[in-house]
Amino acid sequence: MGHFTFKNAKNNLFFVFYLLVNPHLIKPLFCGLYLPVYIQYDWLKRFNINTVIDVGAYRGHVVKVMNYIFPNAKIYAFEPVAENINYINSHTTIPNLVLVSMAISSLIGKTTFYKNCHLPTSSLLKIDNKKNKNHSLSKYSEISVQTTTLDSYFHDIKLDEKIFLKIDVQGAEDMILKGGKELLAKVAIINIETTFNGLYKKEYPFSKIYDILQSRGFKYCGAISDSVFYPIFTPDCYSNSIFMSVKLNAGII
Repeated sequence: MGHFTFKNAKNNLFFVFYLLVNPHLIKPLFCGLYLPVYIQYDWLKRFNINTVIDVGAYRGHVVKVMNYIFPNAKIYAFEPVAENINYINSHTTIPNLVLVSMAISSLIGKTTFYKNCHLPTSSLLKIDNKKNKNHSLSKYSEISVQTTTLDSYFHDIKLDEKIFLKIDVQGAEDMILKGGKELLAKVAIINIETTFNGLYKKEYPFSKIYDILQSRGFKYCGAISDSVFYPIFTPDCYSNSIFMSVKLNAGII
């Protein structure tokens, strides 16, 4: 359980008001969904998503939400941290879920993974202490993880369109894109975490991720706010950026 702070109390207070004016959210809440994530993905209902690929599944919040919205979709979830894999297995029963205990990268093999004390910040990249204002995030242990690429893993797997790809890997997003050129050609919508200031060493900023995806035939469509319900009056250095394939708009996929 996290420490009590005024920020958390403020967020909880606004969350209650949010529920009061949006009573349709009470059902997914009682279905065990992590509501801030559900709100982020609710807009996808208007698309006929048949395949979900979740890179950086963490505790499976996105997996459960996407299964709730698209109960017939096949879901592939990739997560290298054993604690997170165990949590998903013990808290999730989804017949259409393929849970893969590997890290997606640009290379196939084994690599060092930096498992931070604050588990959600764990990454294939080291935190840059020059940019890190929270020194507790600098405490980590090194573990060895198996890696593969999107193209290698899905090479012999037939995926039903439309395909939704979510990438949240704490600064290593460019690695996933570099190892997924063939798969990206089939993807309709991408939700990818992007940064404007960065926290990790060698982390690609939003501008470079934008250039990569634009060159792959995707159009930037804006951002979805994170799980904070109270007003924020300062720029956010991270964003859940939405990119859609130009083929989707053209009706090709």
